[in-house]
Amino acid sequence: MVRSVLAASLIAAAAADSISSCGAAGDHLQVTTISLDADASGGPKKGQPFNIVVEGTMDEDHVGGHVDVDLNLNALGLIQEPITAATKYDFLPGVAKGDVKLNIGPVIFPESIPGSFEISGTVKIQNPNTEQVACIELALKIPTIIEDKHELGEAASADCTTATDHIKNIISTTDASGVTTTTMDVDEDLSIIKVTGDISVKPPLLPAIKVTIPEVPISFTPAISSGQLKFVDYGDESPASNAIAVTGQVKLADGNGEQLTCIAIEPATAAVTV
Repeated sequence: MVRSVLAASLIAAAAADSISSCGAAGDHLQVTTISLDADASGGPKKGQPFNIVVEGTMDEDHVGGHVDVDLNLNALGLIQEPITAATKYDFLPGVAKGDVKLNIGPVIFPESIPGSFEISGTVKIQNPNTEQVACIELALKIPTIIEDKHELGEAASADCTTATDHIKNIISTTDASGVTTTTMDVDEDLSIIKVTGDISVKPPLLPAIKVTIPEVPISFTPAISSGQLKFVDYGDESPASNAIAVTGQVKLADGNGEQLTCIAIEPATAAVTV
């Protein structure tokens, strides 16, 4: 029902861009800035902070469309796996026309993930009229370090929401055609979301590796207004890939550090509970 893709970024050559725009002049999001700051010093590395910044201007409100993900993942020295998705979606109230800015970071890629981590390819977004909104190209590589500090084991995946969460009344239903509609109530405006968590990543034929996600601040303009949010997922048109099993808990907090909600990624079924 809910798919999660865990990805981190970086490139080996200092002159190369880990993230760039592959858009065209007619895109509905005209990107003015897209960068990963560690590219200037040889690319991101484990245990060292980096930031991703994207800025641009939307020439129309964006309330839905289609996303195409075509990526290739190389990780742990064993996994070479395509990551694909082709999904129609609605998002209400959406992103308003005008200037937009997204800042992710500082991000610290955990030293507890062994080996190198590379992901490359494109993510393309269209509006409901099949007109391109944006195209993002990734060429990300985090090299291995001399002595990785990985920990084996399974992370807890029990329900972790609380009565004081700022996001409540999360309801998700899937109809007979596979369309999933999720609604939730947000009791405050959001311009910053801080992500933390403890997860286990299990590649085929290997024991699970326990990973603590350090706090990752994500700020964005325009802000998400308080009220009801609605997401409609019309189903993934691409083949599913089950090479990596991920379980655990991911927590979302506001700019004051107060919990918004907590996502429990359950074992075996790979279901997500909020």
